[in-house]
Amino acid sequence: PTEAQQLRRYLEDMGQARVHPNSLAATGPHDVYVMQAVENQTGLAGGGSVAEGQVLHYGETGRGYVTSGNEWRRLLFREYGIKAEVQFIRTLEGKAAARQAETALIKHFERAVGVRPGFRDAAGNWVTIQKTHH
Repeated sequence: PTEAQQLRRYLEDMGQARVHPNSLAATGPHDVYVMQAVENQTGLAGGGSVAEGQVLHYGETGRGYVTSGNEWRRLLFREYGIKAEVQFIRTLEGKAAARQAETALIKHFERAVGVRPGFRDAAGNWVTIQKTHH
């Protein structure tokens, strides 16, 4: 084994191995949240529009929903011109549980609407914002 592997094994034996925060093995509180349009908006990228409250993205994070929501808020405005806000859904213990809840929300949306969260452009094409489908 390499020196790094030996060190990791030693730390694991000592019960001090760190789990990467993005690993499904990560523990601690993880928030599930949704990004929604804050108002009716027209003239978006490609001439599209969104309705107030329209679901744009579901997410989960161990960094707090406000932090991740603000990152998504900036991205949605920068990439698509959409003004959005984050809405807290719930806190779960561990990334695996939060990912499962996020996936259930995405699948429910997809069954109800027929597509993953996004918006229609001026030509009527669906622009998918929700890239992940776990």
